[in-house]
Amino acid sequence: MLPECFTAYLDLVKVLVRLSDQPRAAEEALEYLDRLNVLSLPVDESTISSNSLLTDRQFSEIKALKAEALAIVGDNQKSKEAYRLALDTDLVKDLVWRSRLSLGLSLVAQKLNEPELAIAAAKEVIHIEPENLPALKLLAEEYWVF
Repeated sequence: MLPECFTAYLDLVKVLVRLSDQPRAAEEALEYLDRLNVLSLPVDESTISSNSLLTDRQFSEIKALKAEALAIVGDNQKSKEAYRLALDTDLVKDLVWRSRLSLGLSLVAQKLNEPELAIAAAKEVIHIEPENLPALKLLAEEYWVF
C-alpha cells in the first residue's frame, strides 16, 4: 500500500461500514483497517504524531470504524473494547461522532446483557440528541428489562 493510498483506503472503509446490513462488507472493512493500522504506525511509539502518515484524527476514525465493523460482524466483546478506545480519543469533541460512538456502545452493551452500560451510553446519546429514536427505544427497552 502506497502512502498516498491511506486516505483512499480510509474512505473505502467508511463506505463499507455504512453498509451495516452486509456483514461481508464489514469483514472487508476490518481487513483494510488492519492494514491501515499496521502500515501507518511509526517504529518508535514515542513519535506517533511526527512520523505517522495519518493524522491523529484519522487514527481516531480508524478506532471508531473498527468498533462499528466489529459490531456488524457480531464480535460484540471486541467491539465494546474498541468503542471504549474510540471514546478515549479526540473524536468525542465532535458531537456527531460522540453520539454515534455512544449509540454503538449502547447497542453492543445491550447485546452483551450489560444493562447499566447500555443505559449510561444511551443517556449520553439522548443528552446530545434528545430526539434520537434508536437511543430512546434502547433506553425504554433496557428500563423495561432492568
